[in-house]
Amino acid sequence: MSPDEEEAAVIDTTREQSERNGTGDLGDGLPPLNADITVEDFNTENLFAPTHETVADLNGFGTLLAESLQRLDNAAFDQRGTTKSREDARLTFTKTITGHYTLSEDARRDLERASIAAVKLGTEPVPDHKSTVTASRVRLLGGGIEETLGSRTRVSYEIIFARDLTGSPVRERWDEIVSYGVLFDDLTGEIARFQVNRTPL
Repeated sequence: MSPDEEEAAVIDTTREQSERNGTGDLGDGLPPLNADITVEDFNTENLFAPTHETVADLNGFGTLLAESLQRLDNAAFDQRGTTKSREDARLTFTKTITGHYTLSEDARRDLERASIAAVKLGTEPVPDHKSTVTASRVRLLGGGIEETLGSRTRVSYEIIFARDLTGSPVRERWDEIVSYGVLFDDLTGEIARFQVNRTPL
């Protein structure tokens, strides 16, 4: 038995066991298949009287971001997708965010670059160069307020992309945890910057 077959056998066995106990857990320490991930509460201790008023609003932004990214990620990896369908999905993503929140010009450019990179990722080979992404589930894992900079509050959002694969001899999931840094301006109520830090698992 080749190393690939041995690893596949281990994963298959783990899956059979997990299906029997109903957890859907593949035993890799990551969220179970087809399971919602609990949203962690944000740390409110360092909140500096923001004009966006409530931590619930910060949570709301993270939830909206994850939901919008799920639609974009699925469109980006859609094997039947076209350049037009991906661009339409990208524009819908940016319009969804800007339709709910006011962004500075810098943040708009940040969001534009991030959406272009997300679509580009879907047209590139997955890490093992053998598989196809069949579905992507995106959830807000948690995050917190990192610091206050004068009138600005920097918040990090930890978001997981749990992608189902087909065609891989050893894996059925390709996961990423991506950190999104968002700088809220407490005086203007707008998002001042939007940064992305990808960390492949």
